[in-house]
Amino acid sequence: MRTNPTATTQRTAAHVRGLIASRNLSRAEVAAAIGMSEAAFGRRVRGQIPFNVDEVEKLAILFGVPASRFLEEVA
Repeated sequence: MRTNPTATTQRTAAHVRGLIASRNLSRAEVAAAIGMSEAAFGRRVRGQIPFNVDEVEKLAILFGVPASRFLEEVA
């Protein structure tokens, strides 16, 4: 059963896409760095399914930002 992504899921995906672009990384590089398949990461970064808490923590460590950053409003 598929549901529509929430605003939080969309914001988180947007933050991740922004961080990837700002660091000139590929999605494949980030997926590998956090131990996720490219396909699974792609679904999350497109906002189709939410990142879980462990994944957000890994992203925060990878990008050197607080985990709370992924829940903030996109400006």
